[in-house]
Amino acid sequence: MIFLQDNTPGDEQPPETIKELLPYAGVSLSKLQEKNPGLLVFPDGLGKYGDNWSDEPLFKLNGGRIATGNVVGFFGIKDIQVQIGSRFDACPELPQEKSPPQYFLNYMLTRAFGINMLNMPAAMDPEPIWDFLFYLFVYYLKKALNQGIFRTYRTFERNDDHVRGAIDIPRHLRLNMPFRGTIAYRTREYSANNPMMHLIRHTIEAIRANPRASGLLTADEGIRADVRTITELTPNYSRHDLSKVIAKNLRPMRHPYFTEYAGLQRICLKILRHERITYGQSEEKLNGIVFKAEWLWEEYLATVLKECGIRHAQNTLGKHPIPIYKGKTEPRIYPDFFSENLVMDAKYKTGDNDKRDDRFQIISYLHIRKAKAGFLIYPNNEIRVDKIEFEGILNGFGGSIGFIKFAVPKGASSFAVFQDKIKISEEELKIIVKEQDELASSVPAEQL
Repeated sequence: MIFLQDNTPGDEQPPETIKELLPYAGVSLSKLQEKNPGLLVFPDGLGKYGDNWSDEPLFKLNGGRIATGNVVGFFGIKDIQVQIGSRFDACPELPQEKSPPQYFLNYMLTRAFGINMLNMPAAMDPEPIWDFLFYLFVYYLKKALNQGIFRTYRTFERNDDHVRGAIDIPRHLRLNMPFRGTIAYRTREYSANNPMMHLIRHTIEAIRANPRASGLLTADEGIRADVRTITELTPNYSRHDLSKVIAKNLRPMRHPYFTEYAGLQRICLKILRHERITYGQSEEKLNGIVFKAEWLWEEYLATVLKECGIRHAQNTLGKHPIPIYKGKTEPRIYPDFFSENLVMDAKYKTGDNDKRDDRFQIISYLHIRKAKAGFLIYPNNEIRVDKIEFEGILNGFGGSIGFIKFAVPKGASSFAVFQDKIKISEEELKIIVKEQDELASSVPAEQL
């Protein structure tokens, strides 16, 4: 196993490892996913809204080093297994061959994908990166069932006294002679008891049997209700049918309405295949699951800031665009977060990088929104969130620009301890944002 951190040059690797990785180095995620369906990339819709996410490479090679960018997750190429964690989970004290606990990365995932960790057992201390798939299953199950129950036409063979289809004479003679009051027949029904729903049921049972992940299925009433729904819709479930169910779901699902089931199908297959093989050891040349680190950071902050009345633009979904020109819909901008008086952008950086482009970006958002203050929010391992680093008041129309460093806890002994610590950072962030929003609403822009 090779352990890496995002946005780092990496460590020296053996020549044989570099040789195997070379064909995939520097290749865009969109091309890799097109040729390797076993590679899951999140968020969906690569580059759909002009964010250049589709052009991002999985990794690059710099001599004998594996250089990483804004991608986190894991992938396997033949027998080479690579894990890319968050640099904000880094622990310099650990040896190179040991991965630090990915508490921050896992916490962002649970928040971004709406997983309630409060009722999780202590055994689900999400250190292994494979736990990502379990989170995603619950997330996509919710999204799929929100679209409705997926049904297909299926042919059933019945043998009872309520004939509702074509009589199957050979089977009737075989089963019911001498005559005992039942008739064998075939019927075609629009049913939820189909291969897709059975795939979901098998995945639920696999998670239920996993002591580390079983708590996800009971984390809140919504998840419990979804699990009950699937269980009731698959009354003839049998664990011995797993291979047949997988075989019937190998063709990617395409449906004009039930679009969310396609993602759920991919996640289910990943989880169920992992019962037999580990990633990187399948017939597929490249497989795994990766996330855009910047997107995770933004989605996580959205769950925190919504409690302050701050809106999330959701640029990856094309929601809440702001036209640059009056009377025109294009071009458009997407400040990550905004209210009547504030604009804010999430930056997955240390905050010590060159801020020139970020500064100009937030200034343009400030002007077009007619906002009174703009802030960039960075994760940081060194300080608590107790103040804003103000750069100054803008010339011209006024308005202030500043930087907020969000404290990511270090040295937590467990995931539960990490959660307690990061909730303190969240409360401090909410206090600062509320104060600045109230201040901006009461003071003219030129006085900020």
